[in-house]
Amino acid sequence: MRASRNHRFAKPRSGLGRAVVAGLCGFSLALAAATPAAAVTVEEVGHKTFDALVLRPLNAMAVVVGLGFFAITAPLVLPTGDLSTPFEVFVYAPYEYAFERPLGDI
Repeated sequence: MRASRNHRFAKPRSGLGRAVVAGLCGFSLALAAATPAAAVTVEEVGHKTFDALVLRPLNAMAVVVGLGFFAITAPLVLPTGDLSTPFEVFVYAPYEYAFERPLGDI
């Protein structure tokens, strides 16, 4: 009787965790297959995976936040006539880091 009571409170097993792990493994293998076999190291695959799954989305958010900062600072800088400097600092630099650099170049 005690075993049935414990069974009632057991967490149901879902395949979500297994699906995430399988997806990450597949993604890493796809990255490894995209480069020449002689040039692939475990470190490169790790860098590319971390870059694609963590850094790129964070930097995409940084572009949006930088656009907000640029909108706030633009009226303050407008009297000087030079909007290019705050645009480069708040918008273009995060955009360039997020979207224009090679994958895995951390």
